Amino acid sequence: MGRRLTRILASLGLAWCAPKMPEKKSYVPPTPPDIQEEIEIFRKEEESAQQTFFAYIGIRDLLSKRPDVLAAVNRNSMFWLTTNHALFVSTFI
Repeated sequence: MGRRLTRILASLGLAWCAPKMPEKKSYVPPTPPDIQEEIEIFRKEEESAQQTFFAYIGIRDLLSKRPDVLAAVNRNSMFWLTTNHALFVSTFI
């Protein structure tokens, strides 16, 4: 609305009373002081997420292929439900 009002006032010869709108500036985040350190932090976090995800996939695969392991897990179901969800959630956190 501010630019529209400015154009209307200018067309009426009243440009002196138009609101002064600051120019929009795009935000560019500053570069980190040590980009290699940031890349190393990302690599370690990504590696940890991969390990927990593949542990989650491995346990589910093992349970689907071995009925004896599934029976053992069912005897301690609360522990394995907690472990299963913890591995899955820690992949994304």
